[in-house]
Amino acid sequence: MNLCLHLGAHKTATTHLQTAFDRAAPQLARQGIGWMGPRRLRAGPTDLRRLLDDCGRTPWKARQAARALRQESASAGRLILSDELILGDTTPARLFAPRGQLYPLAQARLENLVGLMDGSGIRLFLAVREPADFLVSAFGEELRMGRQARIGDYLAGLDCARLGWSDLADRLLSVAGVESLVCWRHEDLGSVRPSVLARMAGPQAARLIPDPAPRRIGWSAAAYRDYLGAIAHSDTMQDRRQIAHRALESHPRGAGDAGLRADIPAADLPRGGDYAEDCARLAAMTKVTFLSPSDASLQG
Repeated sequence: MNLCLHLGAHKTATTHLQTAFDRAAPQLARQGIGWMGPRRLRAGPTDLRRLLDDCGRTPWKARQAARALRQESASAGRLILSDELILGDTTPARLFAPRGQLYPLAQARLENLVGLMDGSGIRLFLAVREPADFLVSAFGEELRMGRQARIGDYLAGLDCARLGWSDLADRLLSVAGVESLVCWRHEDLGSVRPSVLARMAGPQAARLIPDPAPRRIGWSAAAYRDYLGAIAHSDTMQDRRQIAHRALESHPRGAGDAGLRADIPAADLPRGGDYAEDCARLAAMTKVTFLSPSDASLQG
C-alpha cells in the first residue's frame, strides 16, 4: 500500500491541485491510483471535519470512517488523500498559536487520521508560503466567511516573527506511521508542479493530470473597501458572507493588482520571520525532500 497525504495548507494553491486530481480521477483509477479530495472526505462515512478533533467523542462514526478509508486503501495500489482541514482551518485558534506555532492542532489531527487508516509508511506533501503573505491571504478567507473585518483583530496577540514551517514539519514527522515529507514553496509551484505530481501519483500517471485555471482568486483592494463600507449595516455573519460575495464579484482581482494588502494600513500588516532561513532549515531536515525550481527529478 502506497499512501500519500496532501495536507493542503490553506492559500497555497491547494484547491488548484484538488481540482486537477478531481478531473483526472477516472483515468487515475484505471492506473490503480485512488483519489479522495474534500468532496469525499467531508461527506458520508468519511466526513472528517469534526472527527479529526476527537475520534473518541463519537466512536461509532470513527468506526464507520475507518472502515470506509481502509476499504478505499485495499482497492488501490496507491491512495492519495488531500484536504486542508487535516491541518486545521483559518480561524485563529486553529491556524496559529500566540507563541508562533502554525496549525497548533495539526499533529493531533494527523495522529487521529493515521489511526483511522491504521497506516504506516505514509508520505506527506505540504506547500509552504511566506508567512506574512500566508496570514493576509488566510485573513481573506475569514472575510469570505463573514467572521472578520480587520486584520489587527484577527492577528491579536500573535508574534508573527516567530512563525515557521519547519516547526510544523517537525511535529508532523513525529507522528507514528509517517515516513517522509515532501515540501515546496507556494511561490515556486509553477516550476515544481510536474515533480510534485510525479511524486504523488508516479511519473506515468502524472501526465494524466490537467493544469486547470485558478479557481479561488483572492481579494482586490477595491473589493475590501466595498466590503468594509457595506458591513456597517449588517447584523449577522450570513449577511457579511453575502456582502463579501457581492464585493468579490463586483471588484474581481486582476493581473498586477496588489490585492488585499494594498488597502490594509502598513502598521497592521504582519511581519514574518526569515522565510529563506526557515526554508533552509526545512530542506536540511531528515526525512524531508524540499523541491526547488532546479529540481528536475520526476521519481514517483
